[in-house]
Amino acid sequence: MKMLIACSKHCYYRIPKIKEELENSGHAILVLNFRKNKDANYISGAIFMEIIKAWELEKKYIYNQIQNNKYFKDELTAINPVISDRDLFKIK
Repeated sequence: MKMLIACSKHCYYRIPKIKEELENSGHAILVLNFRKNKDANYISGAIFMEIIKAWELEKKYIYNQIQNNKYFKDELTAINPVISDRDLFKIK
């Protein structure tokens, strides 16, 4: 299976468990947007670039709600990603 899981380096430790859960689901790009310091559901500029690639592949999934992302809220809303709300069964 081909899979790309993108997240801030701050959240790398969470990848193995989520990767294990996704291994039988097919191809996906999943953005893990967890809290970073005071920013809820943080998405960095580098991760936003991964989301653009996911948009090109029509495989755009975000783990938590976008909320009030102060940098990319309009862009993320326009891309219209599937928000899994921590439910990995929503990823197809």
